[in-house]
Parts: sequence; structure tokens; C-alpha cells
Amino acid sequence: MRFGKTFAAYQLARKMNWRKVLVLTFKPAVESAWEEDLKYHVDFENWQFISRATELDYEQANKDYPIVCFGSFQDYLGTDRQGRIKQHNEWVHAINWDCVIFDEYHYGAWDEKAKSLFASDEDLLPSEALESNQRKDYNEDLLLITSNAYLYLSGTPFRALQSGEFNEEQIFNWYLSRRATS
Repeated sequence: MRFGKTFAAYQLARKMNWRKVLVLTFKPAVESAWEEDLKYHVDFENWQFISRATELDYEQANKDYPIVCFGSFQDYLGTDRQGRIKQHNEWVHAINWDCVIFDEYHYGAWDEKAKSLFASDEDLLPSEALESNQRKDYNEDLLLITSNAYLYLSGTPFRALQSGEFNEEQIFNWYLSRRATS
């Protein structure tokens, strides 16, 4: 954490000219990092940050400038007791996002409750199939949120890499090495 995933994601959004970015996180405590990296860097002047904690909402936002909407995975993709989209989140589902970013993906990717937000029980493969790397639980077609692109971010993606969830062409990584100084 705090090795540049947020800033790199914003730079990618800028380079790709994405105007509507939805960040879904499995760890809501990272909201301040996403907000600060956007609001206080000169590369993102006029970009707008929307979350439940901000006063700005999507309807009030200036659509001439890029918008980043941040929310918890559980809230935006959760349903009410009748299985419908939560009323206060219907607007999220009505937008075709340029990109949906799954932040801190490793925190919720294999959680049974998280998987149920993507697909009904009959859509999920049995546990034997999940163990044999035939995962269907994160099929973007089942999201109920439309987007042109998906970005999965994790500071510790070991399980996803080991399971073969992503192929080599889908993985981008970097590391910082510290040189001993004398």
C-alpha cells in the first residue's frame, strides 16, 4: 500500500482520456488517499472527486471535467432486502463508466459475500472448479454496472497470481529496490 497504485491509476485515466471513473474498494479506509492524490496534484486540476463523504454528488458535478466516484464495493454493488439495487445507488448503475477500478482487490476477491454481489448462486462454479482455476465469480458481464474497461489493483496480489486468474498480458507490476548506502 502507498507505493503509487492510486497515482498510477489516475495517470492511466488521464492518458486514456477517461472522463467517468468508478473506484470500487474492498477497503473503504483508503478513501482519503484516493481523494488526496486527485485533489492535490497539478496533473489533475479540475478533476472532481465524489464519495458519500463529499458534498459534491454526481448530478451537481461539472460534466465538462473528469469525475472520479469512490465507493465501497459492498455499498455500490449491494442490494436491499428485496434483492434490488439500493435506491441511493441507482445512479451508479445508470452510468456507462469509462473505467471501473477495483482497489485493494486482494481483500475481497475470494470472499463468499463479495462473490454473491457479482452472480447468483447458480452462476457460481462449485468449489472444485474454483480450485482448478476456472473462476467465473468475477465476470464483468454480471456486474450490473457497465464500463468500457476494468482495472484490478492490489498491493499484494499473490493469490490472484498463483491461481492463474490473470494471464501474463494482463499483469503489470513494479517494485522499488533500496540500495544500501554507505
